[in-house]
Amino acid sequence: MSNEPIQASDQEMDGSRPKSRLQRGQLYQYNGRELVPVEPSDVAKVPVTTEAFDSLKAVRKQVAEITKGRPELMIVASAMLIAASRIPEIDVFAKEYGHDFYS
Repeated sequence: MSNEPIQASDQEMDGSRPKSRLQRGQLYQYNGRELVPVEPSDVAKVPVTTEAFDSLKAVRKQVAEITKGRPELMIVASAMLIAASRIPEIDVFAKEYGHDFYS
């Protein structure tokens, strides 16, 4: 992608907008000089409540004390989700949590 601004001469003769160098459906990020394409990620982004995120940070802090390092949020969140999936009544807890959240 070039840093050149779109020139008025790029405008179509029929009065339409200048042709864009951006592609429809592509996500871009401004790097301070220009818009650059954002590379797709294989990491899923899951929205969580503030309460859940606070729990994640607390567990991350506990793991950091044990490992003497700072574990990635993705690793701690994944471990927590896998552990929660093994709790026999997790489905009931999720149902009740959703009910309380939306009430």
